[in-house]
Amino acid sequence: KQWYQRRVRGLLGSTNSVVGHTAYTMDAHRQGAVGGGGGPLAELQSVYDLQMEQRCTAYRRATHKLSEQKRRKILNTRFDDLRTIIPSCQDGAHSKMSVLKKAMNYIDQLTKELMVQEHVLRELQHEQERRRILQHEHSHWYAKLQAMRKEYE
Repeated sequence: KQWYQRRVRGLLGSTNSVVGHTAYTMDAHRQGAVGGGGGPLAELQSVYDLQMEQRCTAYRRATHKLSEQKRRKILNTRFDDLRTIIPSCQDGAHSKMSVLKKAMNYIDQLTKELMVQEHVLRELQHEQERRRILQHEHSHWYAKLQAMRKEYE
């Protein structure tokens, strides 16, 4: 900032005039610097443009830094959630890599348990169907037996 202020003071010289927000020397005006020519005002404009570019860059860096911090905070929250869900991670602090490995193992374990339970469920459903068929056959033969008893009586 001090460099910029010294540069502007050096460009403006001692006979300053102000038009709008642009300060320039009378000599610069006579040399055609005002209105797009070269000279001190063009140099002042390039300094201003450089400053604006630096401000934009600083703003982009700051917003990127904030968004990155937000992303990391969310990621860390999700890892904390995983640590509370996974039984083998509840005993202490674990690195993110170990949490992921344990999560994969836990998911594999749950998947295997689910497959076993689905197999047991299918077996129970088959058993239930066999019992229904046997009960139907039993009812059929019992009815026949009752009919035969009536016949012999």
